[in-house]
Amino acid sequence: MTDTVILIDDEPDFVEELSQFLANHGIRCATVNDPSQLMPLLDEMKPDLLVLDQKLGTTTGIEVLREVRSISTIPCVILTGMEDPIDRILGLELGADDYIHKTALPREILARIRAVLRRTRTTRSEAAATPAPRTWEFRPDERELYYPDGSRCHLTSTEFVFLQVLIDARGEAVNREELTESVFNRPYRPGDRAIDGLVVRVRRKVEPDPENPTVIKSARQQGYIFTGFASERM
Repeated sequence: MTDTVILIDDEPDFVEELSQFLANHGIRCATVNDPSQLMPLLDEMKPDLLVLDQKLGTTTGIEVLREVRSISTIPCVILTGMEDPIDRILGLELGADDYIHKTALPREILARIRAVLRRTRTTRSEAAATPAPRTWEFRPDERELYYPDGSRCHLTSTEFVFLQVLIDARGEAVNREELTESVFNRPYRPGDRAIDGLVVRVRRKVEPDPENPTVIKSARQQGYIFTGFASERM
């Protein structure tokens, strides 16, 4: 696979020498001498890396990099002829992947470009290879709940309705009167402990630690609140 690089520099002789050297070593190189041409070219070419001169006429590579970073995470190597470490630090903070002095030999520039490309590919491969974490699956249409490992959480019909009422409340407390009517289809009576017993049973199935509930919390004189399954609040 041929890597594609955009070289942004306003020194014709340097651009010609470096772009030819990169091309001779298997890197397709497009050149830009006016920074205003870069953004349309980014979208058109979708290059693998930018090589950006630190000083570009009336603007700077730092300013161009700031604009690029507002829309793209493309790897970027900055070429500099200056010795001020502040510019280097600022560039790295903005997301430059490497800084190379313009007096470096073309072979060193090539090696540093290839190193950045390798790091980028490794990072992307690792991200692609890392499986997305599983989460709880609440399926109201099927009246089923699944643990993050994919196994089914066995809920009775009453337990499922109770949990769904709390989830539908979207973080608001639901009082015992409303829960009793929704779950048991009857009015709440003073001293009625049916909901409290139901809470205990459901907590045993959905709480990491039923003795210290964090999924279904008690709200004093208000009822109960569903705060989200443990894996959803990370």
